[in-house]
Amino acid sequence: MQRSGSLPAQCIACNQPAASHVRRKLYCAPAAWRYGALSAPFVLLAVSIGFNLPTLAVLFLPFALLLAVVHVFVRRKFELQIPLCARHRRAGDILTAVSIALMASVILVPLVLGTAGVTLLWIAIVALLAVGVAQRLLGIQALTLRKLTQEHASLGGAGDAFRQALPEFPG
Repeated sequence: MQRSGSLPAQCIACNQPAASHVRRKLYCAPAAWRYGALSAPFVLLAVSIGFNLPTLAVLFLPFALLLAVVHVFVRRKFELQIPLCARHRRAGDILTAVSIALMASVILVPLVLGTAGVTLLWIAIVALLAVGVAQRLLGIQALTLRKLTQEHASLGGAGDAFRQALPEFPG
C-alpha cells in the first residue's frame, strides 16, 4: 500500500464492513539486523561454552540488552488506522482486558501468596500465552509490517477474505 494511503473500510480479519478503526504502530527492521541481533548473544554463549570461557557467558545478558536498545533505534515505525468489524473489535477488547488481568495476576500472585501460589502462577502464565495465541488467530493482532520504503508499506497477516478483496498492487 502507499504510505500515505489508507486501508479499505473492511475488517482486516473477515472483510465485513468496519464499524471502527484502531490506531496501531507497526514496526519493522532489516532482516539481516533481526536475525543477527537475535542470534549474536547465543553465538557468544556457544563460544563461551565451546572454548570454556565462563567470563564470556556473563556477557550474554548485557549484550542481549544492548542489542535490544539498539533495535529501538534501528527499527522503523509506520502508523496506521486498522479497520475492524464490531465482532472483532469486541473480541479484541475482551482479550485485551483478560490479558491485562492475567499480567496483573502474574505480578500479584507471587507477592500475595508467595511460594504457595506457584501452581496458580503457572496457570496464569499458560493462560496469558493462550490469550496471545487467540489474539493472533482471531486476526486482531495479526497485521504485521513486512517491509517499509519511502513510498510503500508491505503489510502481512490480514485475513484471506480481506487480502483477496484488495486490488492487485502494480509494483
